[in-house]
Amino acid sequence: MTLKIQKWTAVLCSLILLALLATSCTKDPNVKAKEGQKNEYNVDMNSSETTETELPGFHSYGTGKTEPVTVGGVSINVKSYAVRSYELAYMMGQKEFSSPNQLSVDVLTQYGFSHVLLPNLNETTNKTMEYRTATLEQIQAELQKLFGTVDADLTKAELYKPSEKIFEMWMPDYGCNIYYTIDAVNVEGNKADIITTFYNELARSTMLGRTTLTVTVQNGAAAISALKTE
Repeated sequence: MTLKIQKWTAVLCSLILLALLATSCTKDPNVKAKEGQKNEYNVDMNSSETTETELPGFHSYGTGKTEPVTVGGVSINVKSYAVRSYELAYMMGQKEFSSPNQLSVDVLTQYGFSHVLLPNLNETTNKTMEYRTATLEQIQAELQKLFGTVDADLTKAELYKPSEKIFEMWMPDYGCNIYYTIDAVNVEGNKADIITTFYNELARSTMLGRTTLTVTVQNGAAAISALKTE
């Protein structure tokens, strides 16, 4: 009898040992990965999706309420309009207007001309100023996309050369990084006020200023209708 008990005891101990070995080779899904480790899906537990890194060249770095919004049935790219407000306020020196028709013909012409050449004025790769030309139709098309209908005779602008019926300009060097946070997007009817704070550096520790750009949707198209700068 003693021999049988000892035999069964040995078998039971062997089974317990096997069970312990199997448990030690299985990861507990409820145990949090240690610092510096990666989980089963190769996601770095220490990484942050919101970390920004400056890239070579000139770019715009935006945070905050950057998701597109729908205004009057039209999807609005608020990030693009935040950059437009920077261009108008800090590149073109137009701090406030309640209608694009309040902008001088020279400002409208230069701004439209610049957008014929560059979709985002700050992202120029020019190392020096370059001589460029554009037609009336090209500039009018850009202004239509930016502001909708504008009542201005662009041929009165200083950049117009009547003898050749073209516009000519030494393209300014607007190259710079733009750092901003969209604080709010207030939509009411067919209008949206995009409130953006601009900073001097990526860390956003010193504020450059704040703009409120009003975008209005008419006839299925969005256009800049007003700007305020603080």
